[in-house]
This record gives sequence, C-alpha cells and structure tokens, in this order.
Amino acid sequence: MILTSADAKTQLRLEQDFTEHDSMLESLIAAAQRSIERNYHCKLVETQDELESLPDGTVGYVADEDIQLAMKMMVSQWYLNPTGAGMGSPSELGVEYLLFPLMELAI
Repeated sequence: MILTSADAKTQLRLEQDFTEHDSMLESLIAAAQRSIERNYHCKLVETQDELESLPDGTVGYVADEDIQLAMKMMVSQWYLNPTGAGMGSPSELGVEYLLFPLMELAI
C-alpha cells in the first residue's frame, strides 16, 4: 500500500490507537490514489520492480515522497472537510504543485 492509515493519522495528528475512522481513512487513501491515476493517466506503484513489471504501454511511477505527500494532503482535506473544498484552496494548489511532474509526462 502506497500510503497507510498510520501515515494519514500522522498527517492528521490523530492518535495511532484511534481506530474508529480507519475504514474511512483507507477509503480516502484509495480514492486519492485512484484520483491521481485517473487525472495523470498512470499507475502508481511502490517499488521499481513493480514499475518494471507493468504491461507494455502502461505509464507508471514509483510513488515517491512528493506523491505520498500529495496523497496525504488530499486525504487530510477530504477528512477534515467532507463536503469538499473550493477550487484554488491552498491544499489543492499544493497537491497540483507536487504532482506537476506527472502532468508533463501525461500529455
């Protein structure tokens, strides 16, 4: 898993033993990954071996620290503001900045 619920809890400053929202956090993490993959027409993987085993023609990226941070920001925004954020919110702009290198290659 590219991002764990423990990673999300750290970003959100939640206690690790607080497990009441774990399933929601895992759902948000999965949604963040799918959103990045759809928007940037790619497959995110954890290791170089996984990247090399992708089918020919599949654009893939090893989820580096910037991609993981973007996912944490997305999960945090969705967790803290479940009704959605307005366009151009500071966290949205941060996510776009972190993921910009994927955009260059997705065209």
